Amino acid sequence: DTIANALERGESGTPTMVANGALNLDAPNIVNTGIVSSKTDNIDIATRAVGGLGTIAIGSSGGTYSALNGDINIGNSNLTNFDSIILEGGNYLSKNVNINAGDGAANGHVGQLTGQLRTSAREAHLGASTDNLQIGTTICTGDPTFFNAGGTITIQGDLIFGEAIAILASADVTDAANAFSIISTVGKSVNIVAGGLITAAGGAVGSNTASPGKQIIAGTVTVNGASSTGGNIVLGASNISTFNGTGGGDVNLIAFRGSTVGSGKVTVASVTTGSTGADSGDVTVIAGANTGVGINLITDLDSSGGATGGNVSLTTSQPTGKVTFDVFGNATGLFKAGKVIEASSITAPQLKTGGGNVLMKSNGVVTLDNFGTSTDSKVSGRSGGNITITANKVSILGAVSADGFDGLTGTAGTADKAAGAGTAGSAGGNITINTAVSHTATAGLLMTSRGGDGGNGGAAFVPPAASGIAGGAGGAGGAG
Repeated sequence: DTIANALERGESGTPTMVANGALNLDAPNIVNTGIVSSKTDNIDIATRAVGGLGTIAIGSSGGTYSALNGDINIGNSNLTNFDSIILEGGNYLSKNVNINAGDGAANGHVGQLTGQLRTSAREAHLGASTDNLQIGTTICTGDPTFFNAGGTITIQGDLIFGEAIAILASADVTDAANAFSIISTVGKSVNIVAGGLITAAGGAVGSNTASPGKQIIAGTVTVNGASSTGGNIVLGASNISTFNGTGGGDVNLIAFRGSTVGSGKVTVASVTTGSTGADSGDVTVIAGANTGVGINLITDLDSSGGATGGNVSLTTSQPTGKVTFDVFGNATGLFKAGKVIEASSITAPQLKTGGGNVLMKSNGVVTLDNFGTSTDSKVSGRSGGNITITANKVSILGAVSADGFDGLTGTAGTADKAAGAGTAGSAGGNITINTAVSHTATAGLLMTSRGGDGGNGGAAFVPPAASGIAGGAGGAGGAG
């Protein structure tokens, strides 16, 4: 049941297992305290395992798997929801690390991991202490938590999950200019943190090894302030979505400033947190950069939905707070903007909240680009969202609107009942712009906070050859 590459008691040296071609390790328990290597091909670990084994434990504290000309493949699709793959320490050096836990879980914390990490599982909670954790195409029906306590996370494939998502790095989180999708298919939250001081429960962090029992399956990962370097979220080609018919999830993008020049910035192509018939998720972006463009939304941010629109908060300030992520990707604690508002700028090409509020704070320039900013209500009875911008300078290049929603038409009359009155239109939201220097707007652009029109009265009932009962009264217009 166990394959061990380890020394006997009293022996010295480095235990070594080397194959010229493919190397297969098929056992539910693997122990490697030395070097396991394939010179020309893949290393396969438990790739023939049958479902129902329970735990496939790969204990490699102090050990290395090396397949520089191939991949490291772990597990297979036969594993059930009663099975789990646990990685305990060790270095994984290869082109790709492919983990397939089937309907089970994949968990652990390793040291150096040089290739793409590709995961298929019900849930995955994987961390590393490596210069650059490269996350390839990942599909999980459950919750994933990825963290790198020793550097950057590079996304190199679509990340599609059926629960909450946490991607945490002590340096950057980047898509390397490639277009990928980060999607929570069930409307749960997405948390992405760059430049955070990351600690795994039990102290298994910032090291090439991890002791048994320290993996995230049994513990938590905490972000508490900035790492020494800080980091950027650089997802300028990728989209983030928590859209779901029963309610969109929140999206939190947090970048800490550190000693690295230019750190603390957030760039993302697109964010969608809407819903077809329920409440949309909120979007919070906190960027600690004190120069340049701190927050850059490349195309659009849409938190509108079929019911209550999500609120949007964009702030250039060093984040504060201590937040702990559990094995389900859920967060305890809250990131907040610090007291000092930094001088980096905010650029937002298109914002749509469907009645949610928009708050922007910067000590630099806030630019609302030419595609427009709208907090217009999309639901009867809900006011337009408020827009509040505080900055050194504001530049408005597109239309801005915070309009209410029109009232509904009254019910039609019947033979024994008068038609109903139309409902009142909802009020427009407030638009407040505070600047220390100036604000400019392109000539001819509209900035509106219009109350919705009152609904029409219901249609009168008119019987044949007789006078009808009067129609309903029109509803009142909403306040602008």
